[in-house]
Amino acid sequence: MSSSSSAKKKIRRKKKLSMYEEIQRNDRMKWKEDYIYMMLMNPDTTAIDNELKNWRNKELKNYANKLSDRFKRNTKRAIEDKQKFIRTAKHGLLFLYIWLDPEYAQSLIALPKPRVNPVKFKVFYEERLDVCCRDLLNTSTTTFQAFVERVRSEYFKL
Repeated sequence: MSSSSSAKKKIRRKKKLSMYEEIQRNDRMKWKEDYIYMMLMNPDTTAIDNELKNWRNKELKNYANKLSDRFKRNTKRAIEDKQKFIRTAKHGLLFLYIWLDPEYAQSLIALPKPRVNPVKFKVFYEERLDVCCRDLLNTSTTTFQAFVERVRSEYFKL
């Protein structure tokens, strides 16, 4: 066997990924399986912004004169502002949207292709999210940031 044919048969080795590249690759795989996880973790906020914009428009249409100026102003700011600290507001609104709109919650697990794990989501929605949202409204949770951190943690733990 000639040396050129043995060179052709050389097995190419895959480049070993750094720890950070491996974590990023694993995250991207999770994004494909879990739409909520993707919206929470993706640096590009287009998906979460679109979901929140659709919800806000629906609420404005259904409750035009009943919504406060504060709701209108703050939801618009959370959706449109691109500063990093606004992500907490986006995440909080997303969880409130899921909790307040059972149709939207159902759409996340609708067949034939659920956008989140239906078993995990059912536990989260029925047992964890409701408690967190009620604690926020009853002031057991005193800040919106604490609410968001708690709900995200509950979602990620499942």
